[in-house]
Amino acid sequence: VEDHAGHLWIGTDVGLVRFNGYDFQDFYADSTYHLGKVNALAVDREGAIWIGTNTGLSKYEHGSFMPVSLAGLDTISIQRLLVQDSGEVILATIRDLYVIKTEIGDSMTFQQFALSGIINLTEGENQEVLVGTVDDLKLYRNGGINDLIGPERLAFEGVLDVYPMDDNLLIGTEDDNIFAYHFNTDRLEMIRPYANYYDDFASFEKWEDEVWFVYGWSVMQQTDTGEFFIYFPDNWNIKFVNTSLVDANQNLWLGSTEGLIRIRRSSFISIDHPQISREIYSLMEDANHTLWMGSNHGKVYQWRQSKIIEWDGPDDFGGEVIDMLQEPGGNIWLASYWQGLVYIDGERTMRIHESEISEMSPDIYDLHLDQVGNLWIGTYRGVFVREAGSTEFISGITLGIRDQCDVYEIQDGSTGVWIAASCGLFNLQGGAFKQVLLPELSANTQIRSLLIDEDLVWVGTVGFGLRCYSFENNELKLLHVIDDPDRTILDIVKAKDHIWVGTPRVLLKVAPDDGFDYEVLTNTDGFFTAGYAYLKLFVDHTNALYITTSRGLKKLVDESQDQIPKRDLIINQVLVDGQEIDLNSPEINLAASTKIIELSYYYPNLTNTEFISYQWSMSEDQEWTDWSKDRKISLYNPKSGAYHLQLRVKRANQFLHQNTFSFFIAYPWYQKGWIQSLVVLLVGLGVYYYLKRRETRIRIDQEVENQRALAMASLESRALRAQMNPHFLFNILNNLQEMILTGESQLAQTYLTKFSRLMRMILNISAKEYIRIEDEIDFLNLYLDLEQLRFDHQLAIEIEVDQELLSEQIPVFMIQPLVENAIRHGLRPMEGKKILHIVIDQENSFVRVRVKDNGIGFKSKGRLGVMNQDQDVRALDLIRQRLSILAQKSGLECKLSLRSIQDKGGIESRLLLPIRI
Repeated sequence: VEDHAGHLWIGTDVGLVRFNGYDFQDFYADSTYHLGKVNALAVDREGAIWIGTNTGLSKYEHGSFMPVSLAGLDTISIQRLLVQDSGEVILATIRDLYVIKTEIGDSMTFQQFALSGIINLTEGENQEVLVGTVDDLKLYRNGGINDLIGPERLAFEGVLDVYPMDDNLLIGTEDDNIFAYHFNTDRLEMIRPYANYYDDFASFEKWEDEVWFVYGWSVMQQTDTGEFFIYFPDNWNIKFVNTSLVDANQNLWLGSTEGLIRIRRSSFISIDHPQISREIYSLMEDANHTLWMGSNHGKVYQWRQSKIIEWDGPDDFGGEVIDMLQEPGGNIWLASYWQGLVYIDGERTMRIHESEISEMSPDIYDLHLDQVGNLWIGTYRGVFVREAGSTEFISGITLGIRDQCDVYEIQDGSTGVWIAASCGLFNLQGGAFKQVLLPELSANTQIRSLLIDEDLVWVGTVGFGLRCYSFENNELKLLHVIDDPDRTILDIVKAKDHIWVGTPRVLLKVAPDDGFDYEVLTNTDGFFTAGYAYLKLFVDHTNALYITTSRGLKKLVDESQDQIPKRDLIINQVLVDGQEIDLNSPEINLAASTKIIELSYYYPNLTNTEFISYQWSMSEDQEWTDWSKDRKISLYNPKSGAYHLQLRVKRANQFLHQNTFSFFIAYPWYQKGWIQSLVVLLVGLGVYYYLKRRETRIRIDQEVENQRALAMASLESRALRAQMNPHFLFNILNNLQEMILTGESQLAQTYLTKFSRLMRMILNISAKEYIRIEDEIDFLNLYLDLEQLRFDHQLAIEIEVDQELLSEQIPVFMIQPLVENAIRHGLRPMEGKKILHIVIDQENSFVRVRVKDNGIGFKSKGRLGVMNQDQDVRALDLIRQRLSILAQKSGLECKLSLRSIQDKGGIESRLLLPIRI
């Protein structure tokens, strides 16, 4: 039987065996229970395995055996077993039938029926059970036993198997007879397969939606007309079949005295018949859907309406019939690999010798009829063509094909006629063949097979795999290459929306519309290693695919994968330091001392494991390993922490399933959370204490440095102010001296009085660093009064001040030097009206001072000469130095700039001072 996970369970004389597609695992007994001989197996809807033995009934569930203890059933020898979807368990001994029912609370009760010689139990289509005995067929339904077919109608010699189908019932007996009972007509008839092919009947199986008869050494299928065809798996050497099973993947399993046999679903199975030779080299379907089979020694068979007819050809026609072709008018051509051609015109058969076609080789590879009716023949020495409506064959030499080329295949389509030859690939263009070079390959590459599929050109090479091209502007553009697992391609056909490719070792099924993904079929799929020169693929009008070789004829029964259930990738064993752990635990926690973790896994695949491969990753964000067939992972000295091991599986290029194994490795004591927290806390406190002390020391050092810098800046500012005061006084005294010398005594007295007042004001503010703008204006007015006396009140002075700034403070002695510079060097040397304009306002966070005069400006050589005097430049330098110190202290950029007033003449001095906060 097959369980829900896709395992095959096999009952033997000594116990139970489980097969997962890779390995056999024996279940003879466990620590508390011994199985012994297993006579019957069944699987319930929960996935549990019911086991009937010589000593009673048991169950395998959740990884362990459990005897089914029920009074009266403890020691019986169970021969047959059936579990229905309703949950009822039907079991049979040699003398009795038991029906076990599970009640509420998992308690079980059973019914017993005296029924001698039970050898078969089959579930019907409506939950009834058909009970086959040594001489009768009974029906269990609704708690009772009834006769289905009584002994008065026909005495059976043991009902081995029963198969319900529609309104009929197939019955197989121990004397190898097959009966069909028709419910509607109450009629029983015997079905007789071919003599000598039906010894040792075993069972019926529904396989590929058809009913198959399983015998001791063959498997038969009955056609709609009642004809039987016999199918032999390759290398099938069976003595006797005891039992059979069709699994969920539609594999047919046979249990025999020689072992276990698998006939794979979706496979090419051998078609055999007493009248047909196993050496089939070619197939052709004529207009009446008769299948022609070309064999060895010039023999041809016709499969017509399920009847095999051997065609009677010319006596001198032999060799392998390598190809066959029917023209639209019904005429048929047969080609032999070394005996030339046969032409069939109605009832007339003509042997065409190679001498009748000039220079044509008798070794023929291919026949092809193109779209316009031209007949092409590919031979050992070139190609020959007979144009439509003509009776003459033309040698390919005249068309550009060398006579030493072996022409293997001829195809045509919208892009013209193509030839695959030993000397390359050729395309008919403008009445002559031209060689078409294959990108990345040499001009001498052998082309063994060819398929023109609309705008695609499929090329089968010798040694370079399968290549798909598009043909544009008389050039091939490479689209895809498949060179694994075989690099030599023998034949290419299109069927069932796929491209089928035959090679010496495998068969490829390519999906061009799905990224050229492909599946590989091998001998385990019913395909086999064939003779190199004789493998050919054929598609009939139903789109069925055949393969012909010198070892027989095979047919693809059903290649659909839609109904194949996908399984889970199973992690079957985990060893930690050599000890197996329980995988059913909700959490898997491992010790910190773990040295090695060994993990085994597999994908249950009863169909074919050859192209199954796996890869894994330690976590979701790490790279995957390369695909491999390994089914075991070993982790050495793993670190502590949480793990989420990712596993995934594929067959060929088809992704199947992904699984995750999560576990946790404990941390050692010194990595425990509270220890780490304490260490972190202590380290944190130490770092905090160190950083705090360092921060305090840096802050104190910075404060001392700042105080020192402020003191130095203050001293520098005072020193500069001290330099400015003598300079200012020196200029006033010079003016006073000039008045006395010129005899202006009255003016000098007035000047001296104002000067004394100015001196007192200077003494009051010279010790200060900042002064209110209002006081600075008073100081400027007193100074300008002195200057007015010198100029005999010819100065026009205008002072504009933003009233909101009067209470703001600015550095002392910063405006007066600019005013003095404007009067002394701008206004004094000029003639005419002298104007001095002072504006004080705010610009962002600065006090902006502008001192304008209409004096001689920079253009006058006199002013330039005066400005170049050392004492006058010194005054402006002192201001700039003070501004630099102020910028350092305030962090704001203080500026002094002088520019010419273009339209009115004169100079504008502009000063930006920080407002003291």
